Amino acid sequence: MKPSRNHTNGDRNHKLKRIAKQASKLEEAIDGLLCESEGAAPLQSDGVRTKGGSRGRRRSKSRPPAVPASTTRMILEAAQGIPALGMNGAYDGGAVFIINELEVKLPPKPAALLEILAADDRPSPDLLVGFKPRSEVEERLAKKFGLDPSNDALNNLIYRLRRELEKQAGLNRYYIQIQKHLGLRFALRRNGGSAGSRTRLNPGIVPAAD
Repeated sequence: MKPSRNHTNGDRNHKLKRIAKQASKLEEAIDGLLCESEGAAPLQSDGVRTKGGSRGRRRSKSRPPAVPASTTRMILEAAQGIPALGMNGAYDGGAVFIINELEVKLPPKPAALLEILAADDRPSPDLLVGFKPRSEVEERLAKKFGLDPSNDALNNLIYRLRRELEKQAGLNRYYIQIQKHLGLRFALRRNGGSAGSRTRLNPGIVPAAD
């Protein structure tokens, strides 16, 4: 018996959704590898990444692959930082952020990650807010949402947050900065830094399912 057109369309849609899901996972895995590559290059005191280690030092065989030129350019642009970040209300446990006068609506977990990374709560090597150790970020998120700390889960969340910044407001994904020996941060200029002041974030985001 020949299958109906509706059945055929339903089967095709199911396959397309499965392919899209697999493509998303592949993109996420690639982003995770890029995260590791980003963190391999040291920062100078002004927040700009150097191209290599000290002069005359031999390359290590375990050195991560080179970051593409386009990615390097975006990383350097992001190093200039965001002058202001505000929170404009909350919804369903998430939050609406105002970044460079652009609105970004985030679900609970990406919103919580952005709040942690944007906090000006420690010393910094430059005019941007300080880096947060990866282990600390994992533990704070795990405690907030009742989960076990996980490096893979954090990489997934970084990917989701970057994707939302790009999709909703066309923002540079590398405003989420990663430095291997220092941790992570959102490239937000500190109070007293150049080019403008910063709006304080409302404390706390109520956890909810996303």
